[in-house]
Amino acid sequence: MSHATSDDGVGTRRNVALWAGVLLPPFAWLLALQVSYSLVTSNCQKARPALLHGVLVGAVVLLGVGAFLAWRSWRALRGKPGTLEDSGVGRARFMAAFGLLASGLFTLLLVATAVPTFLLRPCD
Repeated sequence: MSHATSDDGVGTRRNVALWAGVLLPPFAWLLALQVSYSLVTSNCQKARPALLHGVLVGAVVLLGVGAFLAWRSWRALRGKPGTLEDSGVGRARFMAAFGLLASGLFTLLLVATAVPTFLLRPCD
Protein backbone atom coordinates (compact mmCIF):
# COMPACT_ATOMS: atom_id res chain seq x y z
CA MET A 1 0.00 0.00 0.00
CA SER A 2 1.30 3.41 -0.88
CA HIS A 3 1.83 6.01 1.82
CA ALA A 4 -0.27 8.47 -0.15
CA THR A 5 -3.31 6.19 0.05
CA SER A 6 -3.01 5.17 3.68
CA ASP A 7 -6.12 5.56 5.80
CA ASP A 8 -4.49 7.41 8.68
CA GLY A 9 -3.40 10.39 6.62
CA VAL A 10 0.31 10.03 7.43
CA GLY A 11 1.19 9.83 3.73
CA THR A 12 -0.84 12.91 2.91
CA ARG A 13 0.74 14.92 5.74
CA ARG A 14 4.19 13.76 4.64
CA ASN A 15 3.48 14.82 1.04
CA VAL A 16 2.21 18.23 2.15
CA ALA A 17 5.32 18.73 4.29
CA LEU A 18 7.58 17.68 1.42
CA TRP A 19 5.89 19.98 -1.08
CA ALA A 20 5.89 22.85 1.42
CA GLY A 21 9.60 22.29 2.04
CA VAL A 22 10.27 22.51 -1.69
CA LEU A 23 7.92 25.37 -2.58
CA LEU A 24 7.99 27.74 0.43
CA PRO A 25 11.59 28.97 -0.01
CA PRO A 26 11.17 30.23 -3.60
CA PHE A 27 7.69 31.54 -2.76
CA ALA A 28 9.08 33.49 0.22
CA TRP A 29 11.81 35.06 -1.90
CA LEU A 30 9.48 35.92 -4.78
CA LEU A 31 6.87 37.35 -2.42
CA ALA A 32 9.47 39.50 -0.64
CA LEU A 33 10.83 40.73 -3.96
CA GLN A 34 7.39 41.59 -5.34
CA VAL A 35 6.09 43.26 -2.18
CA SER A 36 9.33 45.22 -1.71
CA TYR A 37 9.18 46.50 -5.28
CA SER A 38 5.58 47.55 -4.87
CA LEU A 39 6.34 49.41 -1.61
CA VAL A 40 9.36 51.37 -2.82
CA THR A 41 7.37 54.31 -4.21
CA SER A 42 5.31 54.79 -1.06
CA ASN A 43 8.40 54.34 1.13
CA CYS A 44 10.27 56.93 -0.87
CA GLN A 45 7.53 59.50 -0.26
CA LYS A 46 7.04 58.70 3.43
CA ALA A 47 10.61 57.60 4.30
CA ARG A 48 9.61 54.45 6.22
CA PRO A 49 12.26 51.78 5.57
CA ALA A 50 10.95 49.76 8.53
CA LEU A 51 8.13 48.52 6.31
CA LEU A 52 10.65 47.04 3.87
CA HIS A 53 12.47 45.40 6.77
CA GLY A 54 9.18 43.92 7.96
CA VAL A 55 8.66 42.35 4.54
CA LEU A 56 12.09 40.76 4.84
CA VAL A 57 11.29 39.43 8.30
CA GLY A 58 8.10 37.87 6.98
CA ALA A 59 10.02 36.27 4.13
CA VAL A 60 12.60 34.90 6.56
CA VAL A 61 9.80 33.34 8.62
CA LEU A 62 8.27 31.69 5.54
CA LEU A 63 11.67 30.50 4.40
CA GLY A 64 12.40 29.14 7.87
CA VAL A 65 9.13 27.20 7.91
CA GLY A 66 10.02 25.64 4.56
CA ALA A 67 13.52 24.76 5.74
CA PHE A 68 12.17 23.28 8.97
CA LEU A 69 9.64 21.12 7.12
CA ALA A 70 12.31 19.87 4.72
CA TRP A 71 14.70 19.14 7.59
CA ARG A 72 12.02 17.33 9.59
CA SER A 73 11.09 15.23 6.56
CA TRP A 74 14.75 14.41 5.98
CA ARG A 75 15.20 13.33 9.59
CA ALA A 76 12.07 11.18 9.48
CA LEU A 77 13.28 9.37 6.35
CA ARG A 78 16.91 9.02 7.39
CA GLY A 79 16.74 5.49 8.79
CA LYS A 80 14.22 4.00 6.39
CA PRO A 81 15.54 1.59 3.79
CA GLY A 82 14.52 2.60 0.32
CA THR A 83 14.71 1.27 -3.20
CA LEU A 84 13.19 2.45 -6.44
CA GLU A 85 10.40 -0.10 -6.13
CA ASP A 86 9.28 0.77 -2.61
CA SER A 87 6.49 3.11 -1.56
CA GLY A 88 8.11 6.40 -2.50
CA VAL A 89 10.85 6.63 0.12
CA GLY A 90 13.41 7.50 -2.56
CA ARG A 91 11.17 10.25 -3.95
CA ALA A 92 10.53 11.59 -0.47
CA ARG A 93 14.26 11.63 0.34
CA PHE A 94 14.98 13.49 -2.89
CA MET A 95 12.27 16.06 -2.17
CA ALA A 96 13.48 16.56 1.40
CA ALA A 97 17.09 17.02 0.26
CA PHE A 98 15.98 19.33 -2.55
CA GLY A 99 13.95 21.37 -0.04
CA LEU A 100 17.01 21.77 2.16
CA LEU A 101 19.17 22.83 -0.78
CA ALA A 102 16.48 25.21 -2.03
CA SER A 103 16.25 26.73 1.44
CA GLY A 104 19.97 27.42 1.43
CA LEU A 105 19.91 28.90 -2.06
CA PHE A 106 16.92 31.13 -1.44
CA THR A 107 18.37 32.25 1.89
CA LEU A 108 21.38 33.53 -0.04
CA LEU A 109 19.09 35.18 -2.59
CA LEU A 110 17.03 36.81 0.16
CA VAL A 111 20.19 38.16 1.79
CA ALA A 112 21.39 39.50 -1.58
CA THR A 113 18.00 41.09 -2.12
CA ALA A 114 18.02 42.62 1.37
CA VAL A 115 21.46 44.23 1.15
CA PRO A 116 20.27 47.29 -0.82
CA THR A 117 17.39 47.74 1.62
CA PHE A 118 19.87 48.21 4.47
CA LEU A 119 22.49 50.19 2.56
CA LEU A 120 20.40 52.54 0.42
CA ARG A 121 17.48 54.83 1.03
CA PRO A 122 14.18 53.89 -0.68
CA CYS A 123 14.52 56.83 -3.09
CA ASP A 124 18.01 55.85 -4.32
